[in-house]
Amino acid sequence: MMRHVRLHVRHAKLRLASRMAYRGDLALSLVAFFLVQLAAPIFAGVIYFAGGEFPGWTIYQVLLLQGILSTIIGVSYMSFFGLLWFTENMVREGKLDIILMRPVNSLWLMIMGGFDEEDGARIVSGLTLIVLALYHIDISGSLTIAILLMFFGILFYLSLAVICSALTLRFIRTRLYEIVNLVQMYASYPGSIYGKKLSIVFSTVVPLLIVAHYPASALLGFAMNGILIAIVSVCVLVTVSIWFWYRTLRKYSSAGG
Repeated sequence: MMRHVRLHVRHAKLRLASRMAYRGDLALSLVAFFLVQLAAPIFAGVIYFAGGEFPGWTIYQVLLLQGILSTIIGVSYMSFFGLLWFTENMVREGKLDIILMRPVNSLWLMIMGGFDEEDGARIVSGLTLIVLALYHIDISGSLTIAILLMFFGILFYLSLAVICSALTLRFIRTRLYEIVNLVQMYASYPGSIYGKKLSIVFSTVVPLLIVAHYPASALLGFAMNGILIAIVSVCVLVTVSIWFWYRTLRKYSSAGG
């Protein structure tokens, strides 16, 4: 395990070093990613300043939720979510066989290949929103529980990345990124805006409430109905996603097969 971690860290350093050779391009990319993350907070601000609201949540509490979401997405996209696009490129170009022949876990190698330093801007924007929100609200919940739930939010994104990548192995060209964008959109707002039935789905079958709603609720001291089921669902999703990846990989036929 430690060998894989060291390889991952070394690969990340090499990627950063190569991008630093073109610092202007990297800086522009980081600024662009940072600005894109402001779309959801601006939309939420427009709703509140127009007289609307999300039931039970103030504008700064919503900004806290969106800051947590942006941070989780930033960590996920920078660390492993590039697996989806990297897999598609490798299969399309017929290079996946080279990775499979290497004496390192194939899934880990694919995750390494999908490392994206530009998504660090998402983390910065998320932390900025969190700091701004915390300056205007009182914390009555648990920071430790909130951080723990953020970890499960990252695991949810990991399962999503692995499942989508496995589907890419089978179908090569997909539009799964649209599903990913849809997940991000639904996770950007408090669970109170969804009906009872949809909230149950979002805490069980597709536990996306654990990405931002539950961590923000833990920090604010709000009730977290269904949190234990959501945690179990995430653990099941991660296990199933890894099983599905290797099962799909066994059925993979190379470009020359």
